[in-house]
Amino acid sequence: MRWFLAIFLFFMALVPLNASMEYDFVPFFNLLRQIENLNQQEGDSQAEKEALLAEIPDSIDTKKDKLALLQAALNKNKSNVQAALEKAKNNPANTLHYQIQGAQIDAQILMFDWLKRTLELRKQAHTQEQIGGLIQSVLESLDSLYIEQYEAALFDIPSAQKAALEQQLGGLRNEIASYQEVLNYLNANSALLDDNSLFDSLGVETFINKVNSFVSFSFWKFNVGKLIVCVVVLMLFWGFRKILAVATVKGISYIFHYQESMDKQTVIIKNLVRPLSYILLFNGFDICWEIVYYPQNPPELVSKIFDILYIVSAAWFFVTIIEYYGTIFLTTFSRKRYQNVRAEIVNLILKVLYSIVVIIAALAILARLGFNITTLIASLGIGGLAVALATKDILANFFASVMILFDNAFSQGDWISCNKIEGTVVEIGLRRTTIRTFDNALLFVPNSVFVNDAICNWNRRKVGRRIKMTIGLTYDATADKLQKCIDDIIHMLENHKGIAKKSDYADASTLMTIKQELVSIDDYEGNKSTIEVYLDNFGDSTIDISVSCFTTAISKAAWVETKQSVLFEIMRIVQDNELSFAFPSQSVYVENLPKDLQQLLLESPKKRDDELS
Repeated sequence: MRWFLAIFLFFMALVPLNASMEYDFVPFFNLLRQIENLNQQEGDSQAEKEALLAEIPDSIDTKKDKLALLQAALNKNKSNVQAALEKAKNNPANTLHYQIQGAQIDAQILMFDWLKRTLELRKQAHTQEQIGGLIQSVLESLDSLYIEQYEAALFDIPSAQKAALEQQLGGLRNEIASYQEVLNYLNANSALLDDNSLFDSLGVETFINKVNSFVSFSFWKFNVGKLIVCVVVLMLFWGFRKILAVATVKGISYIFHYQESMDKQTVIIKNLVRPLSYILLFNGFDICWEIVYYPQNPPELVSKIFDILYIVSAAWFFVTIIEYYGTIFLTTFSRKRYQNVRAEIVNLILKVLYSIVVIIAALAILARLGFNITTLIASLGIGGLAVALATKDILANFFASVMILFDNAFSQGDWISCNKIEGTVVEIGLRRTTIRTFDNALLFVPNSVFVNDAICNWNRRKVGRRIKMTIGLTYDATADKLQKCIDDIIHMLENHKGIAKKSDYADASTLMTIKQELVSIDDYEGNKSTIEVYLDNFGDSTIDISVSCFTTAISKAAWVETKQSVLFEIMRIVQDNELSFAFPSQSVYVENLPKDLQQLLLESPKKRDDELS
């Protein structure tokens, strides 16, 4: 290492003091130089500058040998400038030249000291306030450089040398402004400067190095040691999800004194596990990315992505909490305090709470993406009104799509009918919904149509598709035979495997078990199992028996098959009870006949008998 330092210092002594690339072997100073060059250029370079600023946190980590080389170079340049300044005392132009050059080196030394102290601070237990205070002290030191003094000294410089000094002074201003821009960016994003001190305290680096000493395989930033640590972290976080869900339920129950049954607790825990699983999984992958980039920090883009995932998962978690515990709390509160509170009001309050959580999550995501939320909300004023009037129909369809998704009126694949529209939903778009009709035509319907008309959703039923019929029997049936036939049909339906019974859904365990005091569970979920068989009517030519029941299947094919089976069984029951199906018929009764016709009718049988004999 010493010979390398000696060779480096030898070559550095041959490089002019104003060389622009002399510190570029340190990534942090290399980026500083690139930002300075961008600030000197004319034109819009904001996007390129933002890309360079995003790389600053990753460039902070610098090896000790490079820091030593950089410190030696800065000290040598400082000494050379001071020596040159002593020789130029009697020449105002040269004096000012070396003073400005000395100020440039002082600014570079300030940035070097900040870099060194930041690296030392990151290896200790620290807070973001300490990092921010360090940045603030360097900003104050940069402000204290005597640029105004140099500007005043320019008035005494001959015009022949003045232009070059003004250009040099402009370079000093640009350099200091670039340093201030970088420090202000880091101050606003101080979280990016947090290092992996926790990993150091846990001995992660020691473990990784020990594993890699046995297996030297590496790819990009991956190696065997980091891969093992990542797998352990993911397994630990994934295995902790159920424990965290149970602890959340127990904690809320203890704080608010809820006494849920074990069935309700099981349902709540089952539904809380999913959002908590994603939160822990994302957190595990976040830590794994830090391990992969260790000892550096992951790029800012990765941090933004994980922050957005955290926000979405947290919103999901709070919506789940509101969905269950909000229902329990509001139901219990309304029952104890206000006996006459309608269940619809409780449902409305819950939906408002859902909306608040979703809006807060959306605003948080926009803020993390860099949008000015205050400006965004303010822009929804007069300007938003003008845009809304110009795009009234488009906005109506868009908000209608939001309402459809929020109300969950129908989903893709549902069979719906609305006004004169009927078919299967293919896709719900932001402006229109695509429906495939039963004539195999593709129908594009604006979403606003579904907001103003009633929607019939034939798929929103779990158990029960209706079979309704009327059985017409002849009038020669006796009352006992009719009663026996009705009893046999009821017995057949109750034992038919395709006919719905209460037992087919009585044990269902869902959120609706908690909401049973707010809504009718069976009607909300679409569970029907009513069996009705009764003598309905004495018709003109039939005695009518009405039959109404529901099949376990809701698809048309299974429903038709079950209905056919029921019809065959009813035919057998009618035959077994010695009854007959009636068909439309009439009987004519004549009270008086003409005498000639009566004589003819009497003689006709006698004449026929004579002919036969």
